[in-house]
Amino acid sequence: VPENYGFAKAGDGTRAFEENFLAESAQRTQESRAIRLTTGDTAEVGVGVLPMAVVTGTVWNDLNADGIWQDDEPGIPGVRMMLTGGKDKISMETYTDENGVYSFHQIKKGTYKVICHVPDAYVFTGKAKAELEKISRMTTEKDRAGEDQLSLEYGERHENHNIGMMEGAIIEGVCFLDANYNGVYEKEGLV
Repeated sequence: VPENYGFAKAGDGTRAFEENFLAESAQRTQESRAIRLTTGDTAEVGVGVLPMAVVTGTVWNDLNADGIWQDDEPGIPGVRMMLTGGKDKISMETYTDENGVYSFHQIKKGTYKVICHVPDAYVFTGKAKAELEKISRMTTEKDRAGEDQLSLEYGERHENHNIGMMEGAIIEGVCFLDANYNGVYEKEGLV
């Protein structure tokens, strides 16, 4: 079947070519069960297809930390994204491209979680009020991964599932042996 299509639910076998002869599947290729024919026989079978759901979005660097995606704020490449759930308990994984864009295709109807893994040096941006496609779908600032639940129908294109991140603060320090008990870091006291 063409890209973004899958096989519809199979019929009950009573209406020949008017019903789907194959099993329901989000796969693009499927092998049928055997059809036994003898010389002169004709077999009529139907193949039902339907559009699968699609989820796309961009993970962006919220440079001004306002929770709203401005045109000059770039995407973040290499962010690990997952889609899990549905009746078949699928688990898909992808990474954002060089522009921060990710997409999941060939998704059957069902309830799914979109999971975003925060790269080192970033945290999720804060909540904001604006147009839905301009705000982050995840704002769990304390966690290293966030998730959002979606209920998808066949053929639904859930676009602009965007996620904002901002560079986190870094705290660095030195753990030292205070050999002379004076509370001061002295290089020669380092073990």
